[in-house]
Amino acid sequence: MSKILVIDDVKLMRLMLRRILESAGYEAIEAANGQEALDILNHQPISLVISDINMPLMDGLTFISELKSNPQSADIPIIIITTESETDFILKASQLGVRHYLLKPVDSRVVLEKVAYILEKKGL
Repeated sequence: MSKILVIDDVKLMRLMLRRILESAGYEAIEAANGQEALDILNHQPISLVISDINMPLMDGLTFISELKSNPQSADIPIIIITTESETDFILKASQLGVRHYLLKPVDSRVVLEKVAYILEKKGL
C-alpha cells in the first residue's frame, strides 16, 4: 500500500485529504508543517507528498527544497495544493521538482487522478 504524506497547517484540510486518499485505498499520514514532515520522513518510507505552501515553522517550498536536497528522499514525487496562484510560487515549485500544482478548493477526483497517475508512473 502506498503511503502518502499530507502536509497542511489546517487540520480540516489534512483530514479531508486523508479521507479522500484512504477511501481510494491509500495510507495517509499527516503533518502540520514542513519540519514535522521531515521528521516523519526520517522514520518511515513515503511514496508521495501532498503539501501546502503557507505553513508555520517551515513553509512548503522550504520543505520541498530540503526534501530534494537529500539523496534518500530526492525522488519522492510532490503535489502542491495551495491558495497561492502567483506565477512566482508556481515557477519556484516547478524548479524544485513539483509534479502538479493544484489550487484550493480542489476537487477530490482531481486529487485522486493526480495521485494515481504519479504512483502508476513510479510503479507503486
